[in-house]
Amino acid sequence: MSAPQLPTWTQSIAASYESGASSQFILGGNIHDLQLMPAGSSASTGSLDEFLHLTLLKPFDVVLTYDLGYGVRIAKGGDIVSEWPAWKDAPGFPRIPREAIERLSHFLRYCTNLRTIGQRTVRVAVIIHNADIVLPNPGTGTHYDLGAAALLVREWSTDPALTRHPLATFLLAENFNDLHPLVARNARAQRVEIPLPDRDAMLIALTQLQPSFAEILADFDPLDSAASQLAGASLASVDALLRRRRHANDPLTHTDLANLKREL
Repeated sequence: MSAPQLPTWTQSIAASYESGASSQFILGGNIHDLQLMPAGSSASTGSLDEFLHLTLLKPFDVVLTYDLGYGVRIAKGGDIVSEWPAWKDAPGFPRIPREAIERLSHFLRYCTNLRTIGQRTVRVAVIIHNADIVLPNPGTGTHYDLGAAALLVREWSTDPALTRHPLATFLLAENFNDLHPLVARNARAQRVEIPLPDRDAMLIALTQLQPSFAEILADFDPLDSAASQLAGASLASVDALLRRRRHANDPLTHTDLANLKREL
């Protein structure tokens, strides 16, 4: 896992993973914003999930994602998963959180066993979307199924058999405090706050978007002043603004940005 010329938060993840300091990452903050796609991508912007797949997760052989709506999806490595004996006996993953997490854990154990007996090394990444819904903070209540699921997810980053394996797990939750404390307070997991774009990040974004919106941004050359005025706005809101103005053939002006920043 390497992250040349990527945002600071991705460099932090790469450094922690490669050094062995952490293999589980809790991503919070600006997780629903658009992200700039790496050079060579067919799109200039995309979701955080797409960004992770095209950057940090490229070296992995298997990438599995889970959310309450779609359940477990095999984003990469379906041929490897199909070789799993338990899959041959019962293809598919359950949708209910505890059952889904138990089966994911079973697959991770299978991969570590393959490596232990010298057959092959399968690099695996797991992403849990909306982890604050899948593994919510129960407050003062006692929920045994929820607690069991949280323990299993925490174990992905604490069990030596798993931490010695090339495994990376990502929990996406906008607010860390909304997560189950067994996961949120896990000392072996790294919290990663994804910030809103600052001036430098916005300048990079506008520079990448400029060819698609040249006429709309014609009044800003160089783009530094626009980046300064738009700093702190989400990239999604800026992208939507540029698209609306392009559709209306209405170029942005310095006065526009001063007024619009209050709305973004």
